[in-house]
Amino acid sequence: FNTTTCMYEDICTPTLVPSSSPSSVPTENPTTPTPSKTPTSSPVLPVVSPAPSPKPTICEERTKWHPNKDFSICTNDMDFPPMWENPNVIDNYFHDSLEECCEAVFGSPICPSVDDCAPTVNPTLSPTVSPSASPVSVITTPVPSPEPTKTPTKTPTKQPTNQPTQSPSMSPSYEPTKSPSKSPSS
Repeated sequence: FNTTTCMYEDICTPTLVPSSSPSSVPTENPTTPTPSKTPTSSPVLPVVSPAPSPKPTICEERTKWHPNKDFSICTNDMDFPPMWENPNVIDNYFHDSLEECCEAVFGSPICPSVDDCAPTVNPTLSPTVSPSASPVSVITTPVPSPEPTKTPTKTPTKQPTNQPTQSPSMSPSYEPTKSPSKSPSS
């Protein structure tokens, strides 16, 4: 096709002069054995539409992560004040990742968030009669390790004891003890 105009025949719009007795089967001996070289002017109508996108936009590409209006969560929804898109302040509000948004808004790479691109795991069958003003559950995702281990630790440490220290040190050290004793001191 390679054009923005596409010719089509509208079978839902009746012809100006319909046949008095339409046939129920195709004509056995059509008057033209091959289609005509030039299309008829009616009822064929042009349809003009923009060329399709070579690659559809995915949800994650539509908007960046930003705080919601009351700065209680980070989200990637489309609900934000238009003034946040001002070139002078846009970098203060919009971030490339959830972690960047959490760090900028809450000072931590983990924060309350709602991912508008993540489908609801168990949607309700019917809407609530009186919905809440804000989401009832917040999805928080821990930051994944940049380099996860490939094998488990061969000799993991023992579990913590059930007995707490009887008297904590009044002057804790800032480094581990170089040669700890085998039994607690009294």
